[in-house]
Amino acid sequence: EYRDVLTHVLKKVMSDSDVVQSLNLPWLVGTDGDKTLYILITSNKGLCGSFHSNLFKHFFHTVDMKNADFITAGEKGGKFVTLLNGHILADFSQHMPFTSNVSAIFSMIDDAYATGKYKSVVLMYNKFISSMQSDPTSLELLPVGNISDESTDLSSSYTIEPSVEEVLKPLLADYIKEQIRAAMEDSEAAEHSARMMACLLYTSRCV
Repeated sequence: EYRDVLTHVLKKVMSDSDVVQSLNLPWLVGTDGDKTLYILITSNKGLCGSFHSNLFKHFFHTVDMKNADFITAGEKGGKFVTLLNGHILADFSQHMPFTSNVSAIFSMIDDAYATGKYKSVVLMYNKFISSMQSDPTSLELLPVGNISDESTDLSSSYTIEPSVEEVLKPLLADYIKEQIRAAMEDSEAAEHSARMMACLLYTSRCV
């Protein structure tokens, strides 16, 4: 799978600390900002059991509303943030499937992070575990964190041309996009499972 191969290549390249320190990529370093930009992924529909309530409980325990802005994908999340008087930079709920918005969301967070206003960009979504379980999850996208792998054999490192920075930048961009895409796919799978379980529970009560 492309996502796995991409992660493997990045681990190998970024395991060389001398190479990483020589790079001038803002995605790899923190900023002086005091706010967090959240990408909140929910659903446009209800009737899916605890899918939203569990995520919103996680939201309450995680988010400092005074120092947070939001990009939303899912009407339920957009309405929830609005109810709390949160600031939504953009909403992608009307463009389906949500994965069709990945490039646009990436461009927005890239521009926002470059301003230095945000200390981090965080994905918040329901991670699919199984048909019976999903976990509310917060995943830091920026700055790009622990991709490197200390167990990597540097004696077999890649020869990179024309330069590490020119090659690594598009790879990191793809890596960030794939993180967003994976979160959206996980959220959709968790939503369908939660809706199925809610329907089964309702049917069993009616029998």
